[in-house]
Formats: sequence, structure tokens, C-alpha cells
Amino acid sequence: MSFKVLACLVAHAPYQPDFLASDANEVSEYQLTDRIPGWDDWLNDNSINAYMATATTGRVRGQAWGVSNPFTNFRSVVGGQFRFEYVLNPTDVLFPEERYRFSLDIETDGRFLHTPAVPRPADEREPPARTFSQMDMLFSVFQLLPGGTSQAIAADLRQQDLFRMLDASQFLEEIINTRRTVSQDFFPGGQNPIVFRIVRSVFAAATGEYSDIRIRGSEGRRNFRVRVSNPRVQRVLEPSDPCFAVLNPPFQIINQKFSEVGR
Repeated sequence: MSFKVLACLVAHAPYQPDFLASDANEVSEYQLTDRIPGWDDWLNDNSINAYMATATTGRVRGQAWGVSNPFTNFRSVVGGQFRFEYVLNPTDVLFPEERYRFSLDIETDGRFLHTPAVPRPADEREPPARTFSQMDMLFSVFQLLPGGTSQAIAADLRQQDLFRMLDASQFLEEIINTRRTVSQDFFPGGQNPIVFRIVRSVFAAATGEYSDIRIRGSEGRRNFRVRVSNPRVQRVLEPSDPCFAVLNPPFQIINQKFSEVGR
């Protein structure tokens, strides 16, 4: 191996940032618009339990019941929001003015059990009785500044992986089993630690007092699961980089092997 190839491999080698923190947040809300105190009806109370099973695995189980009064239907929502953070020490960055990429693998598996229903076919209350399942992700990159403040160094990346709405009598066991890689480019700059924050949200909602939706596990598990793995940071290989011609074929092999090791 020539010195030029070795130097390029070092300059573009992926490395793993440090784990910083993770937590789980429970969501349980009722729509407030136009409600009449004392007139609202629902068959059962909402239930929700979201927690971190490990530092990199979150679990959630819950059930949302729709709400009604004699004139209108309302929506209730339950869910879990899981926050994962990794930190990059600026001394690990060899070329702070160049573009880097943070990548992370996210696995999501479980079930949404939809049961949208009306008390009678002639029920014309609006909005119609329905159930909703939704999964979102928010990806942020920022520097930690002296004094405890922060400064974004890349635009927030927002993605909606799932949004399903079912009308009354369209019962469904919706099975979720996904594995995907999310990435965000950034320019390190400065001498401050860089934090990568990923928030994965899992929501279920129901409209109308006879409708409900449950968040459950799959493949014999009791709880819906969110898991992250294989965090890595790598300098982006630009076509204008002298290393591009040197590394382009082996560069793809290195990335593939690194991902296999992290699984």
C-alpha cells in the first residue's frame, strides 16, 4: 500500500462518537377545541408506558380512546418520544473546515391495533370516528458553547416515516418492522463539542368515544421497540478531493465493512 493511499485512508476513516444521553417521554393528550365540560364521554382512560430498556433501546406500550359529546367527536393521542444523543470531541476532527457526515442506524418494530368504530351507522358527529398511527423523527446537530448554551451548525432534519388513518369499521393489525440509516452533514469548525440528537416519536390517536388504537410489541414482545446502533462520523469524500480518485473503489468497501462490524 502506497503512502498516498494510507494517508487518504486515515483522513477519511470513520470513527465512533461517544454516547452522551438518552431518555423517554410519555405523551397523553386530549383535543381541547370546542369541548363542553361535563359532557365528554369515553369508554376507558388512555394508558401509556414509555421507558428506556437500555441506553440505546426504548420501549412503549399504550392505548388511546376517542372522546365525544352529544354533538362532536374529539381526538386523543398517546405515544412515546425517545431521545438519543452522541457527542463528538473537536480534537477528533482532523479537518475542521471540511464537510463531515454523522450516520446512525434506527430499528423500529411493533404493532398498531386499529379499532375505529361508531355507536350506530347513523351517527353523523364530526370529525368522523377514526384511528391514526404516526412515526416521526427529528435530527439536530449543534455545538455546546461555554455557559451551557448551544448553537445549531446544521438545519434540523424532520422526517415522517408513517402516517395512516383508518375510518370506522376498517380494523387493522398494522405491523411495523423497519431498519434504516439516517445521516446529516455538518461542518465542525470551532473548538466546542458537537452533539448529535435524534428524537424518534411513536404516536397513536383515536377520534370518537367508541374508537381505540393500541401500541403493542411484535414477534412475542410485549412492547413496541425503538433501537439505535452503529453511530459513526466520517469526512465526506468530495469529487474535488485529491483522495477521491485514490479511494473511490476501496472507499465503498470500507464503509460496508464498518457497517457490518457495527451491527
